[in-house]
Amino acid sequence: KRGWTALMVAAAGGHTQIVQLFLDKGASTKPVTRNGWTALKVALQLNRPAVVLQLKRAGAKE
Repeated sequence: KRGWTALMVAAAGGHTQIVQLFLDKGASTKPVTRNGWTALKVALQLNRPAVVLQLKRAGAKE
């Protein structure tokens, strides 16, 4: 348990349309992996600036 969510996978790939779909459908930005990473941290670490902006606008915190 505490693996990556679908939102995290989309964020990692820089898939802004998929990220937005998940956010529009109510996906939470709060889940944390075993290593303490959120979807926002994934996007930050993998240099996905458009996704970072999307997640921050949705209220995501590191």
